Amino acid sequence: MLTRLPPQNRWRRQLFVVSAMVVLCLCACSQETESNQISPSTWFDHPAGVALVTTPGSSHLVVTNTQFIPSQLSFGQGFITVIDTKTTNFTNKVSTSAKNPQFITSLGSEVLVVCTGETHVDLATGHHTARGPGALDRFTEDDLFSGTHPSTSIPIPASAMNPIIGGPGSIAVTGDQTAAYIGSGLSATVFKVDLVNNSLVRGTDNPIVIRDTSGNDTMAVHWHPDGFILAASFNSNLIFRLDPVTDELVGNPIDVGLTKDLEGPISIAVRPGESPDVFVLLSVANSVTALDLRQDEPGVHAGIVATGPVNNRIYSFGDSLWIVNSGGNNLQRVHIPGYGSTLPFAIFPVGSAPWDATFVHSDGHSLAYVTLNLHNGVAILDLKTGEIKEIIL
Repeated sequence: MLTRLPPQNRWRRQLFVVSAMVVLCLCACSQETESNQISPSTWFDHPAGVALVTTPGSSHLVVTNTQFIPSQLSFGQGFITVIDTKTTNFTNKVSTSAKNPQFITSLGSEVLVVCTGETHVDLATGHHTARGPGALDRFTEDDLFSGTHPSTSIPIPASAMNPIIGGPGSIAVTGDQTAAYIGSGLSATVFKVDLVNNSLVRGTDNPIVIRDTSGNDTMAVHWHPDGFILAASFNSNLIFRLDPVTDELVGNPIDVGLTKDLEGPISIAVRPGESPDVFVLLSVANSVTALDLRQDEPGVHAGIVATGPVNNRIYSFGDSLWIVNSGGNNLQRVHIPGYGSTLPFAIFPVGSAPWDATFVHSDGHSLAYVTLNLHNGVAILDLKTGEIKEIIL
């Protein structure tokens, strides 16, 4: 499943990757408990995204839960879990407005959660298409600690004209927090939300089109502090730059692959002011490409790091890159400069499928919180030693 495929078979790999975006490798876990509603005794149900919110005197983790049902290849309601970082006690559990909440980003004391919705395969075309609506949910401080649902929800329905234009996924927020850009998990399109007025300004009926939309693609997006949105196209190995003022593409796309085969950009990390300043995680090639975008002609350094199988997320924190290898059940640390020490830094339980991570300096310690999708927990790591201090279950 993870071997590199020739271009004519890219759509087959894409079917897997879109499924992976929906919930990574969950179909292989037939023994998972099925559920279709929030149980008072179940704080996690296939946890995916994780972010940190801070309020005066406290900090909390917010974890998205997809409630995937393996035997039905479907989802329950979906919810977020709120956890006090000092006590690791559960604080609240709040339903999302649409199914399959995955991606999450913090705005300080509140969070934005992207609900992908359900997808299905059109047997006639082989395309993955949106079956149910997605949404961007905005959880305020009150919502997180005492609410039962988000106070603001912005629906992102499937396109009536082209059903592959849907499936919202990766999210990037502009530096001034006035707009959010959401990459489609099904097509080479990006959606835009006005965070001042809480409105969808570029939805599935008028998306920002990055490239050809006749077939499936997956767009990973990331804000770059130089003032543009980075958008990575999984099926073309290309990185695009999007001007948030005009919503137009600027400059030429950048090829991040080593070969002409599908290499699959899936996640982006940025180190502003450094050289190189952008790192792109390649899912099919199991590697990382570095970019220097401060030059007139972007510098591209492909294959600087080999990763574990089914890599899922890349982050920059401290003096290192951190890679979540879902198939390898580990967190990989890559020192910068030199790209040394690429062996797994922390190893999680077999079959736990780590999915996402967030990093923090706390009380003189550097910690990572990593969601364990198939273990229904969150691991707390000491980033100095690699020790798993606790797994919150």
